[in-house]
Amino acid sequence: MPVSIVFFSFLWLLLPVAAGYAQTTAFEEDFTGAIPPDGPPGWILGAGWKTGTTTPSSGSGGNNLEHSGSSATSAVTPGFGLVGAGLATLTYSIRRTGSYDRANLRITASIDGGVTFPIVVLGAGAAVPAATSSYRDVSVPLPSSLLDQSSVALRFEGIGASSSGNIRIDDIRVIAYATADAVSGALQFSESSGSLVSGSGDHAIDVPLSLDLTALPGVTGIQFDVRWLLGQLSLGDIVRGDAVSDNVSWTLRYAVSGSNLRVVLLGQGTSALPSGRYDPLLTLQLRADAVAVSQNDTLVLSNAVGAQAVSDGADAGIAIGAAKYALTVRPPVPVFSVSSTAFDVGDVDVGGSDSVLVRVKNTADQADLQVTNITSDNPLFTVHPRSGMVAPGDSMDMYVTFSPSSTAFGHQQAMIFFEHNGDNSPSIVSITGKGRGGRGDAEGDGSVDVMDIVHAIDFVLARLTATPLQVAAVDLFPFPAGDDALDVRDLTVLSQAVIRGQWPDGVFFPMDTVPAGKTGDAMAHVERIDEGGGKYVLRLRYDTSMRGFQFIAPSPAPGASVYASTESRVALGSGYDEMRGEVRIVGYVSDGEALEAGVMDIVLSGPVDSPRYATVIDKARNRIVVRERPPKLLPPADSNPDTDAKPPYPNPFHVCRDILRIPSLSPGTEAEIFDMLGRRVFRTRTEHSEFEWDGCDISGQGIAPGLYIVRLKSEEKIRTWSIMALR
Repeated sequence: MPVSIVFFSFLWLLLPVAAGYAQTTAFEEDFTGAIPPDGPPGWILGAGWKTGTTTPSSGSGGNNLEHSGSSATSAVTPGFGLVGAGLATLTYSIRRTGSYDRANLRITASIDGGVTFPIVVLGAGAAVPAATSSYRDVSVPLPSSLLDQSSVALRFEGIGASSSGNIRIDDIRVIAYATADAVSGALQFSESSGSLVSGSGDHAIDVPLSLDLTALPGVTGIQFDVRWLLGQLSLGDIVRGDAVSDNVSWTLRYAVSGSNLRVVLLGQGTSALPSGRYDPLLTLQLRADAVAVSQNDTLVLSNAVGAQAVSDGADAGIAIGAAKYALTVRPPVPVFSVSSTAFDVGDVDVGGSDSVLVRVKNTADQADLQVTNITSDNPLFTVHPRSGMVAPGDSMDMYVTFSPSSTAFGHQQAMIFFEHNGDNSPSIVSITGKGRGGRGDAEGDGSVDVMDIVHAIDFVLARLTATPLQVAAVDLFPFPAGDDALDVRDLTVLSQAVIRGQWPDGVFFPMDTVPAGKTGDAMAHVERIDEGGGKYVLRLRYDTSMRGFQFIAPSPAPGASVYASTESRVALGSGYDEMRGEVRIVGYVSDGEALEAGVMDIVLSGPVDSPRYATVIDKARNRIVVRERPPKLLPPADSNPDTDAKPPYPNPFHVCRDILRIPSLSPGTEAEIFDMLGRRVFRTRTEHSEFEWDGCDISGQGIAPGLYIVRLKSEEKIRTWSIMALR
């Protein structure tokens, strides 16, 4: 339908419009105020009737009224009035079990305050729906003999025909319509307010209208008016709801005159809307010409009239419900977009800087995008320019520059916040970069660890010539300025700092991240052993020459001391990071030589968890891969079972399809799963008596197929099993 004004020759566009009639709630009970098993105040419950919280309804939930099928007694409401009502409807929500006979309930009414109940509202078999095990809504007009009465009461009568089963009733409501004629339905706006962006393009707003016909068999036609004030506002189209979408059975016509809209919906032949609720019946699609500032308007719904689906076309008495819709018309809005939401500057040497281009675009077709302020939450990342204006369809280039410092380097990240006049301001972009060659970073990889100690030893022994950047990184004595020379004093400052994870001035190292191994097939393994008596061992096996190693592991024991049971040439130390609850263990060959491949036991005075950081340095100053083997605890786990736990099942199990279970556990049992290289892939603490696992590792990914070890620990007792994972 075009937006322009449309004229019709249909005479029924000019029919007199029926006035809307007010509706009131004459009686309502959701049983919230009841104290089970008693009824709410004023109710009379016979034996077999009670209130309770079992199976809350989908409406108000909470309490509901229950009737046992074997009881032949009644539940009676308090009295209420229907004076002045030309029509009244009873609605309630009801649920029955399969063994409760539908004919076991009927509803009668009284007009003498509950003394006698001669008026049948719903007979046996009609008051209870056929469906079972779910709540259903029932709605029925009250008999005319109850209208305009001052003392009405309803009685829910249990007939006692069912030997078992029950029903539950909730959200009982009587709505009275104050009119001399029959009021059968209500037309209203489905929503109370909305906001429309003005201007050309795809800007539009949907304003739905609903029709409630629960009190009448149906209607075959309806018309109504809508008016507004704002001259820039116009109707784009009217979209039919599902019930009237067939344009053969239903004719939709409308006429717009200035800011006044008349709508007529007429069923063809015998087409009619049956009793029910239609939301939406129709949806108005509105547009607005561009405005400079926000404008407020109100859509007003009026003059609703309908024809009943009966031969004489009786008036359906359509009342107006929510008659007003508050509309805000806003100026055109720019649209902020960015070339990417994540950027990486890459590696940048300390003392230098590098930049990435961030391109901001305005994808709107009318409004200018004003970027008012751009800020970074990390001072190492700066933005230029920090503001600007972008015309519709245009873009602006901004640069984010990363400048690591001698104490703030390594892996760095910043969130860049763009404040602007578009929606969803501020917009956020993530920037990452890695600074290299900061304080202590002799290798220039952005981290400070045992690798840098090995480099510093070679600098001091003149085995390796340091670049100017490396000299600046390792020249630490006198701390922090240095003396332009490298000697054993600089090595001492560096090694002590690596052990503690911070410098003498309290500045912490960059976050430790271990680079990938670089020595072909060379491999090292670490194994945690609990020897009992407060003695804990990290057993390090290395199949190539070694100059140093470093482990960082969670530990509950601050200040744990360490020593090596073999090889006196290894300088070994440990420190405790209280902030992270971790032990740092560092060892290196102080004479600059390398140990031959072998085994070394590192003895600890306190327990440690699986290392989150592990690196071993070989003779050629390469890192080699370190793997953890399953922990070993003495005495052997199999000789000291924790509980009557049953073996895992199913075993083998399919990852992401089966659920691996271990029953008969003590609550609080710790369960860990390791692969055959000793890497822990899962850990949990059971809350109940059964362990369950779907085969996902710590990061949420399905584990690879293969053999795994399950370890259970409860009250210092250990038990392990082997399990096989399949795809």
